[in-house]
Amino acid sequence: MGRAVHTFEQQCRSFQDPRMLHAWLYEWRAQPQRSAARARRTPRPHPAQPSCGHQSTPVATNQRRAPPATFLQYRITDRLPCRGRRSSAAASDLLSPAPSLKSRLADGDTLYVLFLLSFSRTLAELAALAGYDYVVVDMEHGLGGIPEALACLRALDAARTPVVLCLPEASAVWAKKCRYPPRGVRGAAHPIVRASAYGFDDSYLSRCEDDTLVICQVETATAIAKIDANATVDGVDVVQMGPLDLSASMGYLWDLGNRKVRATLREAERKVLEAKKKKKAAAASGGNAAYLGGFAMQKAE
Repeated sequence: MGRAVHTFEQQCRSFQDPRMLHAWLYEWRAQPQRSAARARRTPRPHPAQPSCGHQSTPVATNQRRAPPATFLQYRITDRLPCRGRRSSAAASDLLSPAPSLKSRLADGDTLYVLFLLSFSRTLAELAALAGYDYVVVDMEHGLGGIPEALACLRALDAARTPVVLCLPEASAVWAKKCRYPPRGVRGAAHPIVRASAYGFDDSYLSRCEDDTLVICQVETATAIAKIDANATVDGVDVVQMGPLDLSASMGYLWDLGNRKVRATLREAERKVLEAKKKKKAAAASGGNAAYLGGFAMQKAE
């Protein structure tokens, strides 16, 4: 009697215990002859593709993303907000490896972002395809919890767009919770988390520090007074201005055009950039130098 032939999918489904499946996948991946056999295997023609010698029209795979389309731009940069500069990554190929936000900031790029409050997976995908450099899933102002945010994270991940979670927390401990020891206190369960592809991504530990971006939001007059210290906290990569809450804390609710509010905002931005310049030498040796994040409050050209 002939031996039954199982496909890879059927073999995976045959395991009742997920732990046994995990162990079998590790063993299967470690066998070099399987990779060699797959490399030698001749691909079968697609059902929609002619197999009698005729060539079908190739499908273009280098579709470019459109630049961000919005009138209120938010950006992270190492210079004061300016008008009309578009991101170089807005037209990046969706199929090419995406550089980390940190590496792009180090290269001098200005990043554009959309704040997602609806927790809609469709809107998350549209934001990614529209050309934004990353999307903030706003768990402070948005109507949703962890399950809804997780769905948006996976939709953005499928579109190869980085994502930042906005948490309603005011504790400096969060900067350490985002990183593994010795720089932080994050639990070292990296072999079983999705960020490491559940243990299949061997490069995760070597790049997780570079892929993690911690943003500190400054939005009160009290925090503005300590902006120099906020910009040099170890583990904080970006100091982000919150003009709406800042105007309210100064007694000018929603009056973003108020002369005192704008002067305070610009002075705080200059202090962040000055602190970054002072910390440049330390950053080269592993120290911290925060970038500036804020609303341009101008129409994009």
